[in-house]
Amino acid sequence: MCLKDCWQQYVDSNKHGALEAMGYKTYCKRYGEFKEKLDEEAKFQECGRRQWLPAQAVMIDFSGDGLPAFIDGEKVELQIFVAVLPFSGYTFAYATPDQTRKSWFHSIRALMSELQGAPKYVILDNSTTCVTLASKVWPKYAKEFEHVCRYYGMLPYAGEPGVPLAKPHVERAVGLVQQKVLSLLLDERPAATIQEANARLAEKIAVFNDRPLEIDPSLTRRTLFETKEKEFLKQIPSIPWGEDIEVKRLKVQKRGTVRYKQRRYRVDYRYVGDYVNVVVNETEKTLSLFTDTNWKLIGKLPLRDGGNLVIEDVEKQSPGSRFMQLKCEELIGSIRRAGPNSQALFTQLSSMSNHLSAARYARFIGKCFAKLGAVEFEGLLETSRDLAVGWDLEELRKKLTEADGKEIKSIKRRAGQVIEQAQNADSNLRGARHYESIIKEREAEN
Repeated sequence: MCLKDCWQQYVDSNKHGALEAMGYKTYCKRYGEFKEKLDEEAKFQECGRRQWLPAQAVMIDFSGDGLPAFIDGEKVELQIFVAVLPFSGYTFAYATPDQTRKSWFHSIRALMSELQGAPKYVILDNSTTCVTLASKVWPKYAKEFEHVCRYYGMLPYAGEPGVPLAKPHVERAVGLVQQKVLSLLLDERPAATIQEANARLAEKIAVFNDRPLEIDPSLTRRTLFETKEKEFLKQIPSIPWGEDIEVKRLKVQKRGTVRYKQRRYRVDYRYVGDYVNVVVNETEKTLSLFTDTNWKLIGKLPLRDGGNLVIEDVEKQSPGSRFMQLKCEELIGSIRRAGPNSQALFTQLSSMSNHLSAARYARFIGKCFAKLGAVEFEGLLETSRDLAVGWDLEELRKKLTEADGKEIKSIKRRAGQVIEQAQNADSNLRGARHYESIIKEREAEN
């Protein structure tokens, strides 16, 4: 377990105790004081013989010995990135031109592609390229390194400064790679490219992982990894990490959309209220959606700089949105029943690239068509049509508004007459006039 898991167990066991549990920083301080009292052998016993769980961690480091190569006619020494899974001992090696931050990240990407999964923790030393502030209690990591770990769902864990035994498995793996792999490559012709060096390195590492173990000759590092550890690795995105990739965890809104940089993107409506992983690739201009837990691909959409909404298939929309879109299609279809001009207008609206604007025009024109009638509507289209390009929809909207305004005035006039008749009828409510006439007749008789 890592120190934070130990502290969590300590807190859980002291929930019902009389004394208040220590905070995480205080616990780390007390643990550090305890470790200072241990001798070197006890430290090795504590770290080296720990019982690691399958897929709990991966330890990474760079080898001190490089690999000579001739690249573009110049002799260079390639740096060797080494990673090992403590449970099975499965080892990975990768050649890079240097030990910069970019080389660290590319090596981690190659490691994830090799494992086809991610462990819970990634344990490293206090390399200044990935760790900006070394500390026994609360180290600080580079933002780019945290981004890579978050992309693959791993938690970074830097060992205590000046204590290599905090990651003994990778220290031993580095020594074995130098003895069993690099020594063989030094006897061969130097590689001409980094790709060639990595291909040779992969062949030698594969042989190393297939060697029988001393404790049990029937087992190898590869069989332990594939039979007992690989199934516990967390699923990783199908798109490998890159410098131009951004990862976000967003909640699907009630309208079935996620919002990224003031733009809304349509998601399958069944994910409303759930969180999804959004992977944005700036180079390919794509936005990929994955499920929150197992990174199953939901859909891939083009990255938009323009409109606010990307409308996907009708089946993926909410019932309200689906009904509105189908109704707009019905309205566009109902317009063409008046005559040839209406059919031409229907063709123009159906061929518009902006479906949202076409739907708005269709709703408005459908209302005007219902009020004006087929004959008047067809005549108005005849007078406002340009035979070369069809209709200017804005001018058509103004004409329909003016024509509809006259009809509205006549409707108001008729409505006023109906209201006046209703008021006259209300004055004789329950036969009031009849009773008034009877009272007048009685007064005349008296």
